[in-house]
Amino acid sequence: MNSPLPIEFPESQDWLDCGWLDSLSSVRAPVDEINRRIVNGALDEKVASVDAKSRWIEIGAGDGKLRKWLPDWLRNQVFHTEPSAEYLQQFRLENVDAEPVEASVYDLPYDDNSIDGILGLCVFDALHDLPAAVTELRRSLRSGGHVIHFLDLGLACLETIFLDIHEAGQIPVPNYLAEPAMKSASFAGPASDGDEILNDLTLCSVDRFSQVVQYLESVGHGYGAPMRKWLNAWLDSPRSAARLFMGIVSHAGDRAQFMQMLIVVHQLTNAYPNLAMEAKSVSTVSLFCKRLSSLFSDENGFRDASSEILVGREWKSPWPSLPDQCSYFGRFAGQVVAHRAARPIPIGRVISEQAGIPAAESVLVESGILFFHAVAK
Repeated sequence: MNSPLPIEFPESQDWLDCGWLDSLSSVRAPVDEINRRIVNGALDEKVASVDAKSRWIEIGAGDGKLRKWLPDWLRNQVFHTEPSAEYLQQFRLENVDAEPVEASVYDLPYDDNSIDGILGLCVFDALHDLPAAVTELRRSLRSGGHVIHFLDLGLACLETIFLDIHEAGQIPVPNYLAEPAMKSASFAGPASDGDEILNDLTLCSVDRFSQVVQYLESVGHGYGAPMRKWLNAWLDSPRSAARLFMGIVSHAGDRAQFMQMLIVVHQLTNAYPNLAMEAKSVSTVSLFCKRLSSLFSDENGFRDASSEILVGREWKSPWPSLPDQCSYFGRFAGQVVAHRAARPIPIGRVISEQAGIPAAESVLVESGILFFHAVAK
């Protein structure tokens, strides 16, 4: 049996390092104005206006990106909190009209029942103890106060989601089922079901995964060792496995090797009923939404918790990093699509759409933000 290329798992890294700020700005640049209009539209729908005496805060303000997206009628009502001194320094450089406060979401410097609204951009997904944060948010909020969270990028931290997957007796791997080798796909057009684009994980039962690993080892297959390594990492600590996983999928070469391994193993075992992976595709976004709903619950002092993908679109001039002959670019909660056909992808609810006739060389650009809203009881 041919021996595959060895797979080396990367060392765990801190994926919340402050060096991300510049890279996140460049990632957001093509859809920055669309995102601003999405945020404005969502706030207009849920809040509409605020009293001059109302008090709003932002948690995890980072370098102040959300402040730049806020509508004029709300921006000056918002106090910004951020636990990182380095982020605070960057915030002050880019937002000279505001003075952020160094504070953790787990210990906000505000009295009980004193806040009318709490905002966040890509914060809930990065917290290691979301239940504790929810408790602190409810303590600070007045009855009827809003919690509003926007997620325009992929989840920064998979630890809490991986704990849920672990508890369910499953093991996650990157979504190899969406690879061209596993399904019909081409650059010419989008997937038939827009929601499939968000599917970034494949889940398999731990028992079946273990059986597959044992089979590979018994026949001396070269992928037995790396599959065993991932299984052991998962069984030892889903938290550590989450950091390892983020390292793999964030490095193009490591991700490609891991995907190739999974495809080969799937094809090798799929013919045998007792070895077939029986894997299914899911999205971290959907799992994240379920977790938010379970935490911002009636029992925890909240009502009307809801999540949805809000979409904005416009025609833009092409930029250098786009693929050749690209007529469509979409970014949906971290997942990116680029293809030749200038057709929108049916993901979420369109809340902002640019009017007018596009120029001949324009690219249809869409952005989808996961919007979460709950109200304190």
